[in-house]
Amino acid sequence: MPQHSEKKDDMGKNSAPKIWLTLVLALGFATLPFTGSAKGARSQPGIDDARELLKIERQYFEDRTASRWDEIYQVQHPRLKKRITRELFINRAGLVGFDTVDLLKSRRSGGLSIMPPPNDVVTTPRDALGFPTTRSYRIIANPWVNIDEHHFNRVWISPEGRYARVDVKLDVTERLPSHLFRVDMVLPHTRDHFDYWEKVDGEWVVALMVHRVSISGSKIPVIFIPQQIEALDKIKWIGFDPEKLKTAEADHE
Repeated sequence: MPQHSEKKDDMGKNSAPKIWLTLVLALGFATLPFTGSAKGARSQPGIDDARELLKIERQYFEDRTASRWDEIYQVQHPRLKKRITRELFINRAGLVGFDTVDLLKSRRSGGLSIMPPPNDVVTTPRDALGFPTTRSYRIIANPWVNIDEHHFNRVWISPEGRYARVDVKLDVTERLPSHLFRVDMVLPHTRDHFDYWEKVDGEWVVALMVHRVSISGSKIPVIFIPQQIEALDKIKWIGFDPEKLKTAEADHE
């Protein structure tokens, strides 16, 4: 009897390490799929990405306000710069779309071909009398509207970090054209402005310039390049508060 009990104890001692080994291997194989998927997954954009974009947006807005044409043209989308030269971009006061070249060709070959060439086709900007002049960038297409103040409302980045959008609130004053109205009237109001960006080769470039006109409650993009705005509007953006980004930037410094 004592011999039988001793043999039984030996079997228990030998089986314990085997049970632990089996459990460890089972847990290891169970976590393999999770580890593999996490390694291949891309992390969502965070505060650092949004802060970088906001810094670029601020500089871009400042450059447009001061009509720094070299800096403005530099951050335009590569696809746009392949079709639109710097001279044409300036001649159009920055209000140039991806299809502007096609529209100009259509104008010259259409019923308006008997008219003098538009300023778009000359290298040096000229006024109505033909004298050289300068161009100012127009954030708002309407020349009767002046921007008094601007506020960055929201920074949005797509989950994969490729696209971004910055919402800007503009405090403007609109002067009614004197040749249409007999009274000198200035109308202060606010407008929403949107700048769209795309990350190309690791750099943020302008993906879309949007001047939206509200007609019967619907917003229509007047100028867009080169991505379709419908596709960008379907993105489930990740939003960031610019005020909190400024605080994070101060902490970072």
